[in-house]
Amino acid sequence: MAIKLAILLFLLVSTIHACPPPLEERSDFRSARDTNYRLPRNIQPIRYEITLEPRLESNLNPPPFTGAVNIELVPTEDTYNITLHTRQLNLTEESIEIIHSSGSKIPITDIKRDYVREFHIFQVDAPLVKNELYNLSIPHYVGTLNSQNAGFYLAKYYDKHGRERRFATTQFQSTSARRAYPSFDEPHMKATFIVNLIRPENFFSIANEEPLYTKTLGNGKAMDVYKETVKMSTYLTAFVVSDYKHTNKTENQRVFADEDSVNDGQAEYALDVGIDILKNLEDYLDVKYPLAKMDQIAIPDDYLSFSAMENWGLVTYKCV
Repeated sequence: MAIKLAILLFLLVSTIHACPPPLEERSDFRSARDTNYRLPRNIQPIRYEITLEPRLESNLNPPPFTGAVNIELVPTEDTYNITLHTRQLNLTEESIEIIHSSGSKIPITDIKRDYVREFHIFQVDAPLVKNELYNLSIPHYVGTLNSQNAGFYLAKYYDKHGRERRFATTQFQSTSARRAYPSFDEPHMKATFIVNLIRPENFFSIANEEPLYTKTLGNGKAMDVYKETVKMSTYLTAFVVSDYKHTNKTENQRVFADEDSVNDGQAEYALDVGIDILKNLEDYLDVKYPLAKMDQIAIPDDYLSFSAMENWGLVTYKCV
């Protein structure tokens, strides 16, 4: 498996938090399509805590994943609804709660879905107060690890014995984070993220940040709990659950790939190149890389629609 040198370009991009600014609030910048498809501006997300468990057993076709999310948010005006994005997620709606920072629960009077705009709308009978802190708790939902190379999806590779190996990976640019977790999935609606990934004990997980700790759950499962990220857009979140191998960590960088690519030195080459490029970019731009680590992971060609993706702290790119 030869790792493409497209990594060079995308390591450069990953050092710059370059997401497009929102359209200005001037009528000459806004079309009817913008007005219809943009989220309301009445809510600002602050922090997400996301828990996901992909099911990678070979007898599950298509394989599902389960999730939970808590979103801390602040209304920017007094409002009677919270509108966010979901796509191809089945939420257990009777368990959803809105809780004020004081601990009081805000009754939800109605939940609606707009499938065209991919909106999930939560109505309340008393106003959510401007600048107050609330928590939207969605403790259970189910999705599918799809075969479309978008959102949280299923990928495969074959080991040296020709055996099929499954793993779960992500591609969220531009509007596919909503396929993994309920979210305010527009680039300007930045927040911080805490990610918890449940996996088989013989697999590993990686995400944008470094893990804080791993908790043994029993029945051959473990949960990796990750540090809170910097403030960023939803489309830059990323995570992988796989049985890949990886290089040793050198200067806070690692490369993940299939066992053969690690053993024959290809992953080590990508690591050396990544370290050199990042150093040169820091010197040239006089800007230090702001995160604690930089992981790279090689995704088989059939399972990545782009050549690479500059997720913060977790760059994905094709291998062939």
